[in-house]
Amino acid sequence: MKKILISLVIGLLIGAVVVFFIFHETTPQKIESVDKNSFYEVTSKLNLGGNLYFYLSTEQVIQKIEEFGAKMRKILESQTTKIQTDGIKPLQVYDIVFGLLRNSGLMEISGAGMSSIAIGENLNHSVFVLHHYPDRGDGLIWNLMDASPHEQMELKMLPANTVMAGFTDLKLKSLWNWIKKEVDASNIPELKKGILSLEPMLKSQGIELEKLLASLSGRAGMVLCLDEEKMSRIPMGPVAADIPNPDFALVFSVNDTYIFDLLQKMMPPASDKGKSVEKKIVIPVPPLPFPIKPVIWQRENLLFFASNESMVESMFAAQKGDDSLFKTEEFKKLSAYMPPKGNSFRFISSRLFRLFLEIQQKTVQASGKSMEKDMVLKQLFDLFPKDLAMYEVTQNNSDGMVFTVNHKLGFEFIALLPATVMVGVIAAVVVPNLISAKQKKMQKEIIK
Repeated sequence: MKKILISLVIGLLIGAVVVFFIFHETTPQKIESVDKNSFYEVTSKLNLGGNLYFYLSTEQVIQKIEEFGAKMRKILESQTTKIQTDGIKPLQVYDIVFGLLRNSGLMEISGAGMSSIAIGENLNHSVFVLHHYPDRGDGLIWNLMDASPHEQMELKMLPANTVMAGFTDLKLKSLWNWIKKEVDASNIPELKKGILSLEPMLKSQGIELEKLLASLSGRAGMVLCLDEEKMSRIPMGPVAADIPNPDFALVFSVNDTYIFDLLQKMMPPASDKGKSVEKKIVIPVPPLPFPIKPVIWQRENLLFFASNESMVESMFAAQKGDDSLFKTEEFKKLSAYMPPKGNSFRFISSRLFRLFLEIQQKTVQASGKSMEKDMVLKQLFDLFPKDLAMYEVTQNNSDGMVFTVNHKLGFEFIALLPATVMVGVIAAVVVPNLISAKQKKMQKEIIK
């Protein structure tokens, strides 16, 4: 009996050991990369647990490009003595092109990463990171913006009916100085003469380029509003469509009145030049389908090129909290989890794309065509987003840029936003003309 118990205990112990080794979860061995990369610097800015997570180290790629560039230059240098050419030599062109690439800042990128996570129904929060090491941020693209994120006061100036807006840091003086430096280092006399003659040429026209660039304080943007309480009828091919009145403004932050005074000298004497307190020039235009009366208006440290005076007034009213985009439900949803500070922002309302669709649908209906039967029209409409909206903030830091976007599209469509907007513009022009052309063709066939 004793032997049986001993055998039973030994069997149980052996079985327990076997089960332990079969079902025990072992921690995988952590592997450290032997190549230096920016994985942790980039991924620390991304969101885990979403439907997209990606990191790419570019250090070896950039190193290979540098090595390839050095070899190509040696080949060109060896062939230059054999090729007799007048004017610009191939080696000079190569040096300036590769120099522009190197000094642009693109060769300083050490890694890129992106992530996307759903934060609501049909609403995604996406982040895209371009990283450079803190001691490698001398290139142009890192220095066109301020060195760190800041309050973006223009956000508070957007009226509630804003459908598209975008503002950014833009150091044009830094860009011009960079261009002059690169051209001066090119050793191409023709190029130097062409670029460096710009300042004297402008001066002969009464424009001092250095003063003009110094007048701009480094912020610029645009705002598009649609006033749904006031409608205008515009021709759209064979039919007319009623659309909300559009108001538009280009806005520049300025340090002084140099640009306004320069424009004032160019305006005809009949234009309204306003008072000295509020510098304003109203530009006369012929009658248009929209109630547009263009105005150049400098108010405080902002220079406006606006479709009318009411556009400027509505932006300052929004700044006081009256009828502000901040109070709309759409912007509240789109601004969730977004950084409060940045160097640039972009906003697109779904109202803009719904307007495009409504215009095209009314045009198709007025023509008597069926979109389901007309495959060309159907495919064109299928390309166009049905409910696109986005709010994006760019931050420039000591170690690169972070682009944060809330949007109503999958992250894969973010790169297609410029093309998406163009589809809308093309649709607004092509569809009415397409329908009109078909109607004319049908009329000819009936006459025959």
